[in-house]
Amino acid sequence: RKMPAEVPIKKGEFDLNTTVSDLGITPLGRLFKWAVARFCTRALPKGAPGSQKKMLRAAAMSLPLRNFFAMTNGAITYEATLGLLDVLNGKTLKGLSRFAKAMLSRRPPRKADLYKGGTRADTRGSAAPTGRL
Repeated sequence: RKMPAEVPIKKGEFDLNTTVSDLGITPLGRLFKWAVARFCTRALPKGAPGSQKKMLRAAAMSLPLRNFFAMTNGAITYEATLGLLDVLNGKTLKGLSRFAKAMLSRRPPRKADLYKGGTRADTRGSAAPTGRL
């Protein structure tokens, strides 16, 4: 079977599997791409060598959008990611309202809340269900 030709992605075709580097075809995508490249190195210690910063930027550019709500520990929710996708796909008002609702309606979980009362395993899947998720 023949491999399909590599066709560049167009506006309106973004999904959760789209990488950050693919977002550069829209103005908001370029802003998002710049922000990720600029702020991803903040996770490194102050005296980190330039090679580590370069590697981290390259890794961040190849991340799919589905990883952002998983990597931010709840600061950017799944719904907020879908709202961002709507904006990038040209559905500006729908996407902005979805993004705003997701970011304003729910506070991100804190590590202290996750580990309250024991280990994280106790709060996730204990043998006796408590009725809470």
